[in-house]
Amino acid sequence: MRTHFLFSVLPLAGALTGCFTGLLAQAPSYQATSYLVTDTPKIVAMRVTPPVLSPDTPLQLEALILAPQGEQLTQVTVATCGTGRDVQTAIFDLNCFEDSDEYTPLAQDSSLPLVFEFPETPTLQDCNDPFYVDYDTPDTADTAWGKDTSAEPTEACAHFLPMLVTATVGDRIAYASDYALWFPSGAPEQLESLAEIQFAINAPESAAPGDELDLSVIAYGDYRDATFHWYVDAGVLKDTGVTGAHQWIPESQDNATGATLSTNRLVVPQDYSGTLRIYGVMQEGGGFFFGGSGGSDLEAANMVWIQSNVEVR
Repeated sequence: MRTHFLFSVLPLAGALTGCFTGLLAQAPSYQATSYLVTDTPKIVAMRVTPPVLSPDTPLQLEALILAPQGEQLTQVTVATCGTGRDVQTAIFDLNCFEDSDEYTPLAQDSSLPLVFEFPETPTLQDCNDPFYVDYDTPDTADTAWGKDTSAEPTEACAHFLPMLVTATVGDRIAYASDYALWFPSGAPEQLESLAEIQFAINAPESAAPGDELDLSVIAYGDYRDATFHWYVDAGVLKDTGVTGAHQWIPESQDNATGATLSTNRLVVPQDYSGTLRIYGVMQEGGGFFFGGSGGSDLEAANMVWIQSNVEVR
């Protein structure tokens, strides 16, 4: 079972004032109808490469930040909290970012991607099987974070900690959060980043006001369990802002991986003219979890996205 939450709805007070906006901060059900780019910037997708957090190699953060055309990202930061203990630590909210003793900045710049090192963390003690409880043993029954009969012991010691991304666009701030396992002594395995896959979008290059446009995104590989998210500058997505996999194209001599297709339809407003941006995002699995049957309990945010521009005239 996936253990990283896709969003956090807990507000931050004090130093981190502002509104949490975007897919990583709101329940996915809201995004089905809240797919328009607005004056409020939103972080709607995020990817950490490599996706399993380990000190073996530098980490790179990428994000899709939506804002009105012409507005520029001026600052972006990434931070975590709760890294200073030598015992396994699990944090399920963002309140620790209000404690200066717990807050650990990782990187800050005026553009993406951000490259940062795994934070210095004491060696963890006595956790051969972290986050795993034998439910058949009565004296451990109350220490679990939820019964999962399919759970397997993790092979290496890890913290379960939040990652907070803060983006400033103009004078407005957007936040996004992710929860993942952090392996101070090295990860038991490394997983493929979705940045490595072929991901394409099909949309017309031009359109007239009032046109209905056929859209599709295609991921080369078997992502039939994935969820696809759509964002546009204007108009109505007739199949909503969240879709599933609509077509599987099997492997062939010309396509060794097979391909997964998701479609949508966009009605252009009658009064629109100029460039209309369309974004397609793929998230493995769905609901409130990253991953799913094709993902892993180990990885951090691992999403892929693409943009297309339609000239309306």
